Amino acid sequence: MQSYMSVIRSQRHDYNFHVQALAGLIHEGNMEECQKYVDNLVRDSAAMNTYLPVKDPAIGALIFSFRTMAMEYGIELHPDIQYDMSSVVTNVYETNKVIGNLLQNAIDEVRTHKDKSFGIHLFILKRGENCVVHVANKVIPKNDPNTFMDEIYHPGHSTKEGHEGIGLNSIQNLLRPHRGVLYSRMEGDVIHFIAKIPIEMQGEQA
Repeated sequence: MQSYMSVIRSQRHDYNFHVQALAGLIHEGNMEECQKYVDNLVRDSAAMNTYLPVKDPAIGALIFSFRTMAMEYGIELHPDIQYDMSSVVTNVYETNKVIGNLLQNAIDEVRTHKDKSFGIHLFILKRGENCVVHVANKVIPKNDPNTFMDEIYHPGHSTKEGHEGIGLNSIQNLLRPHRGVLYSRMEGDVIHFIAKIPIEMQGEQA
């Protein structure tokens, strides 16, 4: 959280410096360097702005920390956040448990791959009366794909050495009382995990 908020504050604090630098380059007529500077500025701003749609900073901080963790393994995390999660029935701790388990499982899988170019894709969307948290990554099943899909939800099952294998089962148990669901599907060598978290309707009691 501290790192996440520090980056946001730093961007705001540095705004005047960037304006001054651009003004100096324009004054000198150095448009080529000005264009490079703007390109870098837009890229850095876009990376952080990806997390800002999330209303609760604790959720944004969690995703930011997993992006940093993924980068340490040479994995690109691609977030696409189109809903701020402001009205989900889960509290922030439960919401982060859903997102955190899905991203941790994805990193644990992809870090073992030689080809990490597909990365990990995270989508947070609003669909009808549900918030959809969707994580997709490539996977290398250790056995028959159908058997693999059946086993991954079993408590204690894991394909990773030293991994407890409780993440998916714990997400299901967490969502069930809220009438939420977790399901998955395979498309070629890409596995998709989709968690549906109900949204509180206006005037509805939690």
